[in-house]
Amino acid sequence: MDKPAIEIVRELVKNKAYKVTEIAVITGINRDRLYKWMDGSANPKTEDNAILEKWLQQLEILPNNLSLPGNQPAQPNYLATRRNLKNENNPTGMPVFESAPATLSVVESYRDEKQDYPDFWLSIPQYRKCTYACRAKGDSMHPLIRNHALVGGMEIVDMNVIIFGDVYIVHTKNGIETIKYIHPHPSDEEKLLLVPYNEHAKTTPLHKRDIIRLYQAQFVLNPI
Repeated sequence: MDKPAIEIVRELVKNKAYKVTEIAVITGINRDRLYKWMDGSANPKTEDNAILEKWLQQLEILPNNLSLPGNQPAQPNYLATRRNLKNENNPTGMPVFESAPATLSVVESYRDEKQDYPDFWLSIPQYRKCTYACRAKGDSMHPLIRNHALVGGMEIVDMNVIIFGDVYIVHTKNGIETIKYIHPHPSDEEKLLLVPYNEHAKTTPLHKRDIIRLYQAQFVLNPI
């Protein structure tokens, strides 16, 4: 007999492959109901179970036809499944990294292993092309981007299509994750200038070869 969907979802949460909050965002199921299902104080209704089964089928954890005799759920590599969803641009939304904020100052900020995985996925219809979102930290882009703002971006893979004067989320080889305007370097075509909004903050040169990820900012959700 196949394992119930809710048991597999409990395993996903127990193994830290997903958080209850992000499952709520992905599936549209009320978060408080999910918490009750996780601790066993309640069980999903038939229609809720169908939603969970559909989601698990999309992850290829459950077979497409649950009624076939002898069908058993695949044993997933939970963390690998989550990583693949991030790398393949999960169609349910953009990955959001709250536990690894991009600094608004140009300083090194190293991630620990768990921060390689999104905290949750966010779906905003107007920004379907966004493939990355993170929390901003600092004040060099204030008041355009305030401390703890949520910033979403579209990945740029060709340095030749950088639009100078636009805001970008920049990840570099030495561990810097920052959000800045990008301007051309006045004397070196192989370098860029990371320019803050705050006039009291410093402009920083950066060699193009040191960039490992670049996202053109598409939206900013500033805290109240």
